[in-house]
Amino acid sequence: MFEQILWWVGNAAEALILLRSIRQKLYKKYPAFYFYLGTVLLLQLFRFSIFVFYPNAFPAFYWYTQFLPATVGYAVRTVEALLILAIIAVLAFYAVPNSRNLKGIIFGYGLYICASVMSLAFGSLPGNATRPGWRQVQPIAYLAALFIWTYSLWSRQPDPETEDEPKIERDYRLIAEQTGRALSKIRSYFKMGGEL
Repeated sequence: MFEQILWWVGNAAEALILLRSIRQKLYKKYPAFYFYLGTVLLLQLFRFSIFVFYPNAFPAFYWYTQFLPATVGYAVRTVEALLILAIIAVLAFYAVPNSRNLKGIIFGYGLYICASVMSLAFGSLPGNATRPGWRQVQPIAYLAALFIWTYSLWSRQPDPETEDEPKIERDYRLIAEQTGRALSKIRSYFKMGGEL
């Protein structure tokens, strides 16, 4: 019963986020995110229709439709976790200004990935696989991510104003100046016959 409540609330949240994206025209700003969310919702609704009209075929259909996403998901989930940490580190280091929309997408997705990695890691330990609580971690984390996305994507937020010269620009300019000086020394070295 609890799993069905999670499922229906999750579907409603996905539909709400997608409807708000159309109303606020956020789908144009984050097309990959909304494509992913729309695909998940359509697959869930398609599975539900099979469950209602062909209940005997549902287990096989579920695993056929789950095989590819699960295989890819388990293969790259650790890579995704490392990548999201790297993205957050780069955004923080260079103080790249981002809107509440992007922060919400990153935070919700990061929460879901972390919870998935932890539940897979701890759920695979001897004795933990049979505990039903580990099966609830991922759906609850996904529902939490949906609530974060609903809040952060409720309306389109403008990108914050950037400073005159961001840190990444200063770093690039500094490296370019140092490279120019080094090349100048090398040119003068060859012009003078090997003396610096």
